[in-house]
Amino acid sequence: MKKLSFLKISIILTVILSPVYVFSATGAREGAETFASLVSLFTNSVMSAVGGLLVSGGMLAFLYGVVEYIWARRNGDSKGLEDGNRFMAWGLIGLFIMFSVYGIIKLGQGILFGNKDVTTISIPNIKLK
Repeated sequence: MKKLSFLKISIILTVILSPVYVFSATGAREGAETFASLVSLFTNSVMSAVGGLLVSGGMLAFLYGVVEYIWARRNGDSKGLEDGNRFMAWGLIGLFIMFSVYGIIKLGQGILFGNKDVTTISIPNIKLK
């Protein structure tokens, strides 16, 4: 069995535990007395952190492709050029999809609920009583 290095284990734990940390830190500050407030707290803290993490990942993939393309071009490596093009393309596709989903949600909210707030995506409250 292949052993994981310390760096890989720490990256995996950081990705897994970051939303939990953000959620617990916000929950300790605001408190969650009911299930509805717990759901609202979860969507406002963890989901916004995960969204930022995904957009950052797409941007890093694109920038990694740019750097790999430049280095391969400099060294005359054809396989590196293909890999760089692939990373840039998939990074741009991922970013396009994420921002398109954001725009579609904002359009739907504008149509259904009116244009009350144009800067953030609001999640309607659901009464669970």
